[in-house]
Amino acid sequence: MKNFRERLSLLVIGISAIVLLFVTYKILSHNNAGPDDYQFVYSSILPLLGTWVGSVLAFYFGKENYEAASRQYEKMIDKLTPEILDDVMVNQIMISKKTMVLKKWEDIKTKTVKEVTDFMMEIDKSRLPILDTQGKIKYIIHASILSKPVKDASDKSKPVDTAQKMEDFIKIYTGMVDQIVLVKENEILEKVREKLNATPNCKDVFVEDVNGNLLGWITDTLVLRYINSKKGAVGTS
Repeated sequence: MKNFRERLSLLVIGISAIVLLFVTYKILSHNNAGPDDYQFVYSSILPLLGTWVGSVLAFYFGKENYEAASRQYEKMIDKLTPEILDDVMVNQIMISKKTMVLKKWEDIKTKTVKEVTDFMMEIDKSRLPILDTQGKIKYIIHASILSKPVKDASDKSKPVDTAQKMEDFIKIYTGMVDQIVLVKENEILEKVREKLNATPNCKDVFVEDVNGNLLGWITDTLVLRYINSKKGAVGTS
């Protein structure tokens, strides 16, 4: 794959250079070529060549950097689990319910998508936990879902109807907004990571006490942030 990208980059640059040089030659070799033609070459043709070369280099080196980062991330995960994560209890890193911004379903179901979106922007949050009448977690709404195009009956994407009520909007994303993992407060972080990986479309874990009362919240990014915080320790081990 690496050799293929090298050959592709050289081929694109080579063909681009040949074509642009040919066009430049035709312009400048014209009998009536004047100062304006020379200026056109320098102001249009040469920057175009630079753009082509820059695009190829950005693709090539960007791909290389991404693959290198992915390999490093995989190595880090291998070293950190379960040796590191199985020593951490979820209640040590969870977001406490006391600091969570929550909404009750009864209070939000008749709100429009726009109203909920505006509220999340106002509080500067990308996720909004929704509770049922008993105080248990019912949905988790991600801001990305509120702006995600939906598909109609003909499988064509269309913009979200921001005037739609949440009780109707939620039905479209059944299997996503209600895809939630519940764990007890004495669970270890490694088990949380395993449950997240084993549950499609799930990015949120909610922590309960032995009686089923909501205590806190752990997101996939919180787990990743904890892993990254241990990166230095892994490098020195």
